[in-house]
Amino acid sequence: MNGIFSFLLLCIALAVSGCCSSKTVQKSGEASTDTTKAAVPTPAPRQAIVQNVSRVDAVIEAINLIDKAQYSLKIFVLKSEPVTGKFSLIEPEQRVTVYAQFTLIDNGAVVDTANVKNQKLLALRTANVGESFRGKISIDQKGLWRLLEVEDR
Repeated sequence: MNGIFSFLLLCIALAVSGCCSSKTVQKSGEASTDTTKAAVPTPAPRQAIVQNVSRVDAVIEAINLIDKAQYSLKIFVLKSEPVTGKFSLIEPEQRVTVYAQFTLIDNGAVVDTANVKNQKLLALRTANVGESFRGKISIDQKGLWRLLEVEDR
């Protein structure tokens, strides 16, 4: 019984000594060597989100007319290069479906047919399967490929 009492007393002594603060009082004028305090980081300036755009040379494999303006193209990519961003979003020999991205008017309800970019996009709507073109594509927030601009047909 005496051994159990001694063991309990030893455990209590160790527990009490482990709960003590090991902080030392710093005298005024001495430099602090405490490296446990992390500096509060300042927030980075807000960066603008830049759309990653790739220029592609592609062949039209299929045309799907959605309405009198909207359409989608199934394309085979022959060549790609980044326009903005650090890398091209798409590699040659990939097949993707792209949707024309028009500039809209009337609160986004009507395609602006006077816009030169839109006129080129609309002209591609009447292209033939097997025809090639050069254009700019990107991925939107929903993960759909967008044909932003037709450069050469």
